[in-house]
Amino acid sequence: MKIKEIRVVEIELNPKPTTTPRTPSRSRTYQLNRPITRYPSFNRKEGHVSYSEWKRPACIVTAEDGTWGFGISLYGGPVTRIISDHFAPFLVGENCMATEKLWDMMVRLSAAFGATGL
Repeated sequence: MKIKEIRVVEIELNPKPTTTPRTPSRSRTYQLNRPITRYPSFNRKEGHVSYSEWKRPACIVTAEDGTWGFGISLYGGPVTRIISDHFAPFLVGENCMATEKLWDMMVRLSAAFGATGL
């Protein structure tokens, strides 16, 4: 059975708050110690967008017989593009049961830019 289609969309999993929090969100007040924080322009308190504010990529892989699989990941911006623009064209038409081969193909396809954490 072969992969017929791979679709990926960004979804929002965090519910919108309906009340004002009693304390400020730690993600807005906590300063993470990272190498880039030595530069004041990348200080989160000065408006730097956190990765946690990205939406989540949701991927649906459909086989020829109509069965499908669903997966969610992190870092919507880059991951959505990697799946839809880079992986999908090579994986469509491959045997959906050959998971080791599919994994190996994705590792090799992403070797040029790295895929740690994908």
